[in-house]
Amino acid sequence: MVLPSPEIHKMQQDSRRHSQKVFDENKKLRKELESRMHELDLRSQHLDDIASQSDSDIRNLQQEKEKVCTRLLL
Repeated sequence: MVLPSPEIHKMQQDSRRHSQKVFDENKKLRKELESRMHELDLRSQHLDDIASQSDSDIRNLQQEKEKVCTRLLL
């Protein structure tokens, strides 16, 4: 059995360390991306709720305006 030279052994170790570092960084970035996507989903839902409330408020104001106009004409 031929043992690898010290230089080859060091290169293999460096390669493993580098691969692990890339893997860990990728995992960290995926978690960060998932977190940001979740935050965007929450913000989007909040904006949808605000828009929905705004539409409801506009309808209520329009109905109130119609009632006032009707009372004024009577």
